[in-house]
Amino acid sequence: PAPAAAPSTATAVASKGRPSEIWSRSQLEAAGYVHRANGTAAHAGRQEELLHSDALDALAVGPPLPGSWSWCDVEGKSYCTANRNQHIPQYCGSCWAFSALSALADRIKIKRKGLGVDVVLSVQAVLSCSAGGISPLDVAGAPGSCWGGSPTALHQWMMRISERSNFTVGVPYETSSPYMACSQKSAMVLWEEQYTNVTFKQSAVCDAFNPQCSYFDWSRTCNTFPERGGSCVGMSQFPNATVKAHGNVQGAHAMMREIYRRGPIVCGIDAHPLLNYTGGVAGGEGRWINHAISVAGWGVDPVEGKYWHVRNSWGEYWGELGWARVKFGALKIEEECDWAEPGPFTSPENPSAPCDEDGANCVPRGSGGGLFSRTSDAAFWASSMR
Repeated sequence: PAPAAAPSTATAVASKGRPSEIWSRSQLEAAGYVHRANGTAAHAGRQEELLHSDALDALAVGPPLPGSWSWCDVEGKSYCTANRNQHIPQYCGSCWAFSALSALADRIKIKRKGLGVDVVLSVQAVLSCSAGGISPLDVAGAPGSCWGGSPTALHQWMMRISERSNFTVGVPYETSSPYMACSQKSAMVLWEEQYTNVTFKQSAVCDAFNPQCSYFDWSRTCNTFPERGGSCVGMSQFPNATVKAHGNVQGAHAMMREIYRRGPIVCGIDAHPLLNYTGGVAGGEGRWINHAISVAGWGVDPVEGKYWHVRNSWGEYWGELGWARVKFGALKIEEECDWAEPGPFTSPENPSAPCDEDGANCVPRGSGGGLFSRTSDAAFWASSMR
C-alpha cells in the first residue's frame, strides 16, 4: 500500500516549532483517501451513497434542538467514555486517532444505553499500521502515524477493513494492544525526509517494540517470563469494533444536529490558543487547523454565549479535567468535522470467541502453533481475506 503521506517542507516549517498533527487535503489524497470537508454528507457502504445536507434535514426526527446538550449529562447519566492522553509514555502526534476513536467509543456506549463497562479502542493498533501492512488492512495507505494523520482517513480506513472482513474485523480493544506511542519506523523515515533540519526519534521502547501491521501487534498475550520458558503470541480472535457508515459535517447547525441525533463527533481545531488553557470559554478566530478533538455537546455561558463541550487527548491534568469549552465559531472548530457510526462490536450481547490465558487456541492458522511469526501471519491474512 501507499505509505502515509508526509507534509511539504513549507507546511512543516509554518508551524514555528509545533508541526500540525492533522493532514492537509493534499496529504490526505496522497495517502489514498478522499477529501470530503466541504459540506455535510454521509458515506455508507461500498456504494459511497451521499446524503447531502437537505437529505439529512429530512431525516431529522424528534423535537427541535435544545438550547444546551451534552452526552456527558443526559438526565444525570453520562455516555462519555474516559479521557485519554496521547503524550505518554512519550510524545506522539496521534490526536487524529484518539479523537476519532473516543467519539466512536462514546457512540458504542450510547448504542448500549450505557450498560456494562466502557469500550476503549486501541490507538496503538492503528499506529502499528502507520506504514501499511499485509492484512485486511491492506486497503489503502495508512491513516496516519505519530507524525500526524486524519480522522477522515481513519474512518475511511476502518470502513474498508469492516467491509473487507464482512464486519468481523475492526479496531481491537485497548487490552489487546495497549498504547505505546510508537509508529512504524518507515513512517518516521518518510516524514523525516520531508522536514528541513529536523531529526525525528522514537524512544528505545519503540525500537524494541518495532510495531508492524500484523496480528502480533493487534492482539497479543505473553504467558510468563522468558527465563521461565514463556513466549508471546499474536491472536486472530479479539474483541473489536467495526464501522458501518461515516461522514462529515460543517457548520454549527449541522454539528448540533448530528451530535444530538447520534452522538459525539470529531473536529479539527487550532490548538495553539489552548496550550495554556486553564478553564472558561476559549475564543479567538484561529489561524489553521493543527489538532483534532471530539465534541460531545454544547451549552450557553451567560457572558460568552454558546460554546462547544470539547474533549481533548492531553489527560485530565489539562484544562477542565481534560475538557474545554470553545466558543461557537472560534478556533476553526466548525470547519472540518467527521463522524462514524459503529457496526458490529464485541460486547456481552455479541461476544467474540474466548482465548485461553496463553492465547494458544487463538494463534492464527499458518503460524505453526509456536512462537508467533509475523511472516506467517502476513501469509494468513493474504490467503484468508481474498
